[in-house]
Amino acid sequence: SHPELTFLEYSIGYRGITAPYRIFQSHAWRHVVHGFTWVDWGRLLDSVIPPFFPVDAFPFVARPDPYVVYCGRLVPQKGIAIACEAAHLAGMKLIAIGHGDPKQLTHGAEYAGCVSTEERNAIVARASACLMPTQYIEPFGNVSAEAQLSGVPVISTDYGGFVDSVENGVSGYRC
Repeated sequence: SHPELTFLEYSIGYRGITAPYRIFQSHAWRHVVHGFTWVDWGRLLDSVIPPFFPVDAFPFVARPDPYVVYCGRLVPQKGIAIACEAAHLAGMKLIAIGHGDPKQLTHGAEYAGCVSTEERNAIVARASACLMPTQYIEPFGNVSAEAQLSGVPVISTDYGGFVDSVENGVSGYRC
């Protein structure tokens, strides 16, 4: 109803795109969206602006506890079964935080539940590593950036937003 107004779509994390101008959270996700919307020539006005995180909200723990953490929805697409098995094979306790069915947890993983942001940040900050074995093309993966702000290395898949946010061998490992 107002054609003179510029419509900007930001933080695109899905396939249904309606705006002529778009902001993506990662370069990888921009390329995925361009691919499934048949954009062959690039779009000069599409941009990537990663999310903002208030650094003070993420505590640093110099000596982490001997556990790894999974923080996300408890669904197969997020790789919860892989996180449980990987922690078990590494001989590490896994603490899982997030919404979903706790029956997804195996190999003795501990379910912390849906906790406050402050409690989540404290649990993540004390972890030896953050496991993010997402099985789909993750648009960005905020937990990855949040864990790294606490000095916690991220072990993720090697595609999607993790290519932009996890520096392999430096801030974590993509595999």
